[in-house]
Amino acid sequence: MEDLNYSKETQKRKSKEIIELAIDHNMEIVNNKSLCPFHEETSPSFTFYPNTNTAYCFGCKVFCDYDTLKDHLEKNYMGDLSILNENNLLEILSKEVSKKVVGDVESVKFDIIALCSIYVNNLEQTPNIMKSSQSSSGKSHITKSVCKLFSLTGRIDMFSKITAQALAYLHSDKESFTWNNRLLYVEDAQRGLMSSETFKVFISDGLEKTASVRDNKSQIISIKGKPTIFTTTANVDLNDEMSNRFIVVNVDESLEQIKNVINFQASKHKNSNNTSYNKEITAALKGLKNENVVIPFADEISSEFHIDLQRVKRDFSRFLALIQSHTALYQFQREKDNNKNIIATVEDFNVVRDLYQSKVLDNENFFGLSHREKKALDFCRIYLLENDGFKVSEIASKRPVASKTTWQKWLNKFVNIGLLKSEYVAGEGKPYSKYSLGESKHIKLKKMEEKNKNNLI
Repeated sequence: MEDLNYSKETQKRKSKEIIELAIDHNMEIVNNKSLCPFHEETSPSFTFYPNTNTAYCFGCKVFCDYDTLKDHLEKNYMGDLSILNENNLLEILSKEVSKKVVGDVESVKFDIIALCSIYVNNLEQTPNIMKSSQSSSGKSHITKSVCKLFSLTGRIDMFSKITAQALAYLHSDKESFTWNNRLLYVEDAQRGLMSSETFKVFISDGLEKTASVRDNKSQIISIKGKPTIFTTTANVDLNDEMSNRFIVVNVDESLEQIKNVINFQASKHKNSNNTSYNKEITAALKGLKNENVVIPFADEISSEFHIDLQRVKRDFSRFLALIQSHTALYQFQREKDNNKNIIATVEDFNVVRDLYQSKVLDNENFFGLSHREKKALDFCRIYLLENDGFKVSEIASKRPVASKTTWQKWLNKFVNIGLLKSEYVAGEGKPYSKYSLGESKHIKLKKMEEKNKNNLI
């Protein structure tokens, strides 16, 4: 390609400037190749030539210099970015997703905000999301609908099923690859994957290597960076290690939501409504860039998480990550400090606060409980309204939705996080543990006034 013509003005540019231009527009480049911005493709064929500051696509045969690529990215690739300056941007995006998802607006908004963590460079914790609800509740449909709205080409890996070994080797052949600023979505994650050492590396702080066996040989694989992880499950209960590293949320399983979905399905068949996303919106979202985000009032809200529960140390960090993510979504409307960090506002805090309070803090999934564990705890509480305590065999027989062994595991977890108390009873018969109500450790976050950021309402 060295003999391709390019302008004298282009020759004068710095050798890597065309690559920097592409990176600034969120194109993922590995070994000087990326997905072509001029046509749809699944395998990278758009090749950069830094020495000549040019690029060529072996798929659609398009050759371009710096100015040609810049003009295309700004005018065609991203489109009109004015929508990113709309004060009600989150509402606009949520309404757009409602073309595919009816009701459960809070779940949609929560996913949108968490997804925008991929645009934050300085995350301390990635806001990993675990949707735990019964089968056919729509949890996967919501997540996939939100992901399709955003420009995630080259930034997302989506799987309906993947083994721990396959995950370990994913992108391992790309020397410069990093999981930072990327989204990993695993639908209906199974126990085998979630209990694997590979998955622990993906969600653990500091760990970067995992061991795997390939061709009967043990290999050490480096996992560079940390993605934001979205996953769903209907049957897996998280152990303490897993639950401490995920924000566990439920979707709306109410009868009213069931009616909404059925009526929505009927309406689509009756009127043939267009459910395709607005191209102007999807194009504008491609203009979001990776940024550093600071929260100048973070110390003002830290005391809200001062409760006797070990997991809140990570919960607070993830809550801050959600504030950073919302700020990144509104990056075109936020000021920057002298170091070019985007500054989060009180509005960012209050929006995230309302959703986090409703979806997480006001529910038992705040403690990392799956929907099965939550229902088991609810039954225990109802039973204790008329009884001063119970033993595991008693509650298992009253609510035979699981084995006695599973009930024992659940009760141990409830006791460990203080939701139930246990008392060792050594009577005339066989000793046993008696369970009773524990303390409620829910957090009630206060709103913050815009006029005085030091005052919480």
